[in-house]
Amino acid sequence: MEFPEFTISIKGISKPDNFPIDRFMGEDVAKWIRSKLTDFETFDCEEDWGWYLSINNNGYCVIVGIYDYLNDVNGKSVWGIRTFDSFSFRGLLNRKIERIRKTEIVSRIVFVLNNDADVDYKDDKIE
Repeated sequence: MEFPEFTISIKGISKPDNFPIDRFMGEDVAKWIRSKLTDFETFDCEEDWGWYLSINNNGYCVIVGIYDYLNDVNGKSVWGIRTFDSFSFRGLLNRKIERIRKTEIVSRIVFVLNNDADVDYKDDKIE
C-alpha cells in the first residue's frame, strides 16, 4: 500500500505573517481536511513539526502530517501533506481488512485533494 505525499494550496488559507515562535503552522489546513472527511473518526493535534490528523476507519488508522512547505508557488501559501501508516495490534491480526480500511482512508484523502474546489494548487511530488 502506498502512502502518498502532496504539496497543496487551499483558497482562503494562508500563512500568517506574525506567527508565534512557540506554535506551529498548519492548524487551519488540518481543520479543513478534517471537515472533508466526516465519514471517518478524526482528531488533530499540534506537533513540533506542524500539525497531524489521526484518521480512524473502524479501528484502523492513518496519520496525515501537515507542515509549512517553505517554497510558495505564484504567491500562494503551499503546505506539505504526508500520509503515514499507523501501527496497530488489530492490524497484525487481520492484514487484509487493515489494508482495505487504510486504502479507503487514503483514497478519500486523494479524492478530496484532487477534486475539491478549494484546492487551487496541488503537486504529487515532494522535492
